[in-house]
Amino acid sequence: MSSTTRTSSPTRKGARLVVVVLLSLLAMAIAPGSASAASGTVRPIADCYRDNGDGTYTGVLGYVSDESVTRDIPVGPDNRTEPEAWQSQVPTRFEPGTHHGVASVVLTQRQLEGLDPASWSLDGTTLSAGTVGQVSACDGSEMPQLANGAVVVGSLAAAALVGLVLLRRNDRRNDRRSGARAAQSGV
Repeated sequence: MSSTTRTSSPTRKGARLVVVVLLSLLAMAIAPGSASAASGTVRPIADCYRDNGDGTYTGVLGYVSDESVTRDIPVGPDNRTEPEAWQSQVPTRFEPGTHHGVASVVLTQRQLEGLDPASWSLDGTTLSAGTVGQVSACDGSEMPQLANGAVVVGSLAAAALVGLVLLRRNDRRNDRRSGARAAQSGV
């Protein structure tokens, strides 16, 4: 008479822990870091615009960072928008190099013509809405991604959650099979 026991339970728990730790480390490695000291500048750029067909335009924005490391510039005097409602659309974390399509804002015709205020001031440089109207129209590839790496971190978190659910489902399935085998063998 043989008894089927689950001897791999501590091993599976250890394996799960390793998977969770590895996914966490991967998320931290991919997510942007922050800098403690800044020496260069970060300036906003207008990438393109799209006519929404209703009298408004979507301006797609990017930035150029001369920094050698990622720099955080929180909302405030060095990172502000006019109108203030746009503030949630622009990033606060800036990686080195040129980055296109990091934000988008909806502009009125009056803002594009400079009749109503509209700007993004970043690290001492101000980009006005009139500049957005002087760049070319967007094609589909230039539309923005979510700012600050949120897509990457969110995707990794979702993948980790799906992985844990699948592991748990597999454990339950194995438990039922083990129980069925034990019942068939008369244990």
